Amino acid sequence: MEKNDYFRFSRKSSSWNGDTLRAEPLDYSDTHSKIQREWWYGKPLSIPFPELRFSYPEDAPLIDNLWNATLFEIYSPRLISILQNLGIAHELYPVHIIGEKTGRIIPIEYRVFRLLEIHDVLDKKASRFRYENHRGQTIEYLEEPVYKEKFRKLKMPLTRIKGFENIAIVHKDLKALLEKEGISGCSFSTFPVRFPYQQN
Repeated sequence: MEKNDYFRFSRKSSSWNGDTLRAEPLDYSDTHSKIQREWWYGKPLSIPFPELRFSYPEDAPLIDNLWNATLFEIYSPRLISILQNLGIAHELYPVHIIGEKTGRIIPIEYRVFRLLEIHDVLDKKASRFRYENHRGQTIEYLEEPVYKEKFRKLKMPLTRIKGFENIAIVHKDLKALLEKEGISGCSFSTFPVRFPYQQN
């Protein structure tokens, strides 16, 4: 099997009129901070998901995977439909995208997408890690993943890595489908990953 059967999957920033195109949170509260501690663990949330509102330029292109500075993935109906058709386990939560000038809701049904696929995919003996001490805390980096043979044969479209739940990986077949369908705002990167995993 090819080394690059899987890619790290994340949102990608876009430029528009010389600036980074992003959705800005309007009411990011303490409740959202509490939810962050539970977000990556694939279990029902212990507290209700609050209403989310983001501002966005009315005349800017509507990106399928909206860049924003929060934990939450905001997906378009097109992107959600593709993932649903593949049977990927997830939860959806409402979100309102508000025109930054008019204050009116932009009429496209974006949703917060919570990926529930979390699997023990790493061959930990063969994978390569790096450890750094930061203010007395050991931070673990996944430098080079080697996947279990059982997982590789499944060709799972999209999952988070158990033990590194902040990292989602996408199979090359789904990557090709998203590119073919012109899904915008998605980043497909190879390892090493320079993002630390920190247990809350």
